[in-house]
Amino acid sequence: MNAMARHDTGSEERTRVLVVGCGIAGGALAAFLEERAGIEYDVVEVADAFERIGYGVSLWANGVSVLDDLDVLEDVTERGTTPEKIRLRTASGRADSTLELPAIGAGPQLVAVHRADLHDALLVGIPRERIEFGTTVTAVREEPDAVTVELTTGERRTYDLVVGADGIRSAVREHCFEGEQLRHSETAVWSFWTDADGSFPEVMTSVSGPSTEAFLVAIGDRGLVNVGTKRGVEADEKPTTTELRRALSDLGWILPETLERRRGELFADTVREVSMDRWVSDRIALVGDAAHAVHPIAGMGAALALEDARALSRWLASLATVPAAVDQYYLTRREPVRAVQRDAALMERFVLAESRFLRAIRDGLLTATPVLERVLERRLRELAA
Repeated sequence: MNAMARHDTGSEERTRVLVVGCGIAGGALAAFLEERAGIEYDVVEVADAFERIGYGVSLWANGVSVLDDLDVLEDVTERGTTPEKIRLRTASGRADSTLELPAIGAGPQLVAVHRADLHDALLVGIPRERIEFGTTVTAVREEPDAVTVELTTGERRTYDLVVGADGIRSAVREHCFEGEQLRHSETAVWSFWTDADGSFPEVMTSVSGPSTEAFLVAIGDRGLVNVGTKRGVEADEKPTTTELRRALSDLGWILPETLERRRGELFADTVREVSMDRWVSDRIALVGDAAHAVHPIAGMGAALALEDARALSRWLASLATVPAAVDQYYLTRREPVRAVQRDAALMERFVLAESRFLRAIRDGLLTATPVLERVLERRLRELAA
């Protein structure tokens, strides 16, 4: 019998988990729980259906290892690409260098993929009937031996654990944790597909300018373009196409024409970050952006969500009680998350530098290729450990 089980339903008692939200974090957690004997789970998703929205994401070795554990790495790499080099440019043209990604281990060091394609791959192993669309929690009450939730359907249910995987505007976080955890950044972001023909770089490329960065990567015959720029004020208004055109014009090079040759919809959003001292209680846990949304400049948000899902599922399967599993999940994830948050704050300051002084330092670093390659290799070894 599962030692974590609480329900008095006979000799085959199972731990019951409610996953609120089925994005990257929730999809990965559901995929892991699908393979865990002794754990029964439900998934509720506030959207009526999954939409192919979002931006391009980079998954470094820590995220790649989770995909491998889920047996979806091959699928994700087929949907995306595995760059072996990174080109670093500045809008001024003073810096233009290429970094070779070191070979560490057998798998790819980096996978670039659109968020929607990553999400699709994670959902392959989850029975669709497990997901209740158009549903989320309206109330959550934690007791010593259970959690009772009320849903938008009017239904009331009881679980051993409730997991908030419902993103930056998490309903679970709002209902269960006090304090101001959500911060609006000054950064606007856009993402779109464009033609990846003659002028589009074959090598994954980052272009930095005054308070702006663009990220370009070719995937098949399409080019994926992510753009981030400081707006100067903390605002939640949706960024406009006019703002994007201005940012691309400031970057110059081939950037303006990528928008003119856009394929499909334009994704636009503002950056919001979540910072919490502790994102768990005895029977409630947050994962991914609901717990610790970081600035996308770090390129680690999706990887952190994947790592959270793996860690929580492993502790649930290996420890005797839900509170013990949740506590160990938090303790093992706390420092890696904080390290990324520190890195993201530093990268935002320099990559999206506004002052000439900081831009001069940034541009100088971008020309120091041997130094950057050593730093990159050390960081990749840490992530692969």
